[in-house]
Amino acid sequence: MDEEIPQDISAELPHRTVGEMLSAERRRQGVTVADIAASTRIRGRMLDALENDDYRQLPSPAYVRGYIQNYADALGVSAEPFLDAFDEEDAQQEPASMYSHLTESLVPAREQAHSIPRWLVIVVVAVVVILLAGWALVSLFGGEADTDPLPEPADSEAPAASETETPVVPGVSEEEIVASAEETVAAGFVVGVSVSDEGASWLRVTVDDVNVFEDVLSGGESRDWEAASTASVRVGKPSYVTVTQDELEVDIPLGAVPTVELPVGPTTE
Repeated sequence: MDEEIPQDISAELPHRTVGEMLSAERRRQGVTVADIAASTRIRGRMLDALENDDYRQLPSPAYVRGYIQNYADALGVSAEPFLDAFDEEDAQQEPASMYSHLTESLVPAREQAHSIPRWLVIVVVAVVVILLAGWALVSLFGGEADTDPLPEPADSEAPAASETETPVVPGVSEEEIVASAEETVAAGFVVGVSVSDEGASWLRVTVDDVNVFEDVLSGGESRDWEAASTASVRVGKPSYVTVTQDELEVDIPLGAVPTVELPVGPTTE
């Protein structure tokens, strides 16, 4: 059973913030933030933000109330006075002050999410230029000497060769050149995650071997990232989460904490 919060602590609640009171009670008991983190499984930076009343680093009020409840349970005191004080603080804040960061868009604009990176365009152009330069060198120096008489001058009204024929690199067809460029452009993809309104889920997202996100995503929230080659999404609550590749939903494998490995196959428009 939770012990009642000491009278001296309870008397100070109207005059001090919830974070200050939790911190004071923890220090009074000689408990460290690391001890609270181990007991509650709440990350240390979240506990620091709670003690410092830094709500911009915290999720929605519903999650903060859960943090306060677990924190108080770890200290062995009643959470009710702290929760009541938090509700008072929340009610006194302007709507845009405590949790304005939660209203900021986490998903890039559609034209940004699907735009081709400038460096990728440069690579494709460079590949095409190199192939054409190789074709020109082979045409000039690699062919056999022409022993036939020079042909008659072409009719001035005849269309230029470039207008009727497509140059072909020896050993490489035009279709292969185009396919190579298209494959290079299509190598990248957009990985997206979204959480249904009914719940929340912990997620870890790795893009091109870089850990870009590891946190709880609240109900109704979504995120997108551009990947050049590979990505993986580790899902805490699969029933609440949707994973997409280029806006196409991807199946989440079975398992307690499954991981979706991307790409799962050729993307389609």
